[in-house]
Amino acid sequence: NREFYGSMKSEDVVEITDATREVFKAMIRFIYNKKTKWQLYDLSFVSSVYYLAEKYDLETLREEIIAAISKYKISDENVLEVAILAEEKKLHQPLSEALYDVAASFLSQKFMGNLDEALNYFTDVDKTHAFIILNLMRHMKNLPIMFDALINDRVYMIIEQLQDEFDNSGGVDRDTIRGHLQHRYQKLEVEGALDFLAGDGHIYSTIDEDHFKTTD
Repeated sequence: NREFYGSMKSEDVVEITDATREVFKAMIRFIYNKKTKWQLYDLSFVSSVYYLAEKYDLETLREEIIAAISKYKISDENVLEVAILAEEKKLHQPLSEALYDVAASFLSQKFMGNLDEALNYFTDVDKTHAFIILNLMRHMKNLPIMFDALINDRVYMIIEQLQDEFDNSGGVDRDTIRGHLQHRYQKLEVEGALDFLAGDGHIYSTIDEDHFKTTD
């Protein structure tokens, strides 16, 4: 079926522009009913196969990959990498959710479902990953999206209040924001809200990446 090959320059040349040769071959093996042991491949490879399965509407392949992801072994060494991959694949929601779920399942077992201990586990992680870590926590406890929205609103209001109070053109610094919320939220929760608000255009950094002002 040439629909899988796109534009062909000749009868002997196949041009693949959105997948590696090995990823494409994995899809073709599935089409010809050849069994694949997905755990022999890393999750990045499997995610790429899922992309092709979605592109070519291979529902059974998509379902097989989602089921296989839940059986992957997650460890201290790769749990954050899996969560980062999950966030990168957020446009492919079933895939993203499966990746988040398998990482969150590891954390839940490691910390016996204790959210505070899981958050402390990531204390020294780069703050740019805070929003991803919060998504992990949400999956770990199966919290609704509303949980994140409340934190985002609170952080936004604190920035708005402080910038008006001090009329500081340099913006409100990260430590001051955390200080005003430390009795209500964990450090990573505040970092995740800052990351979300900046990424969504509600706040922006000013003199450096640790000072913020609201856009409204």
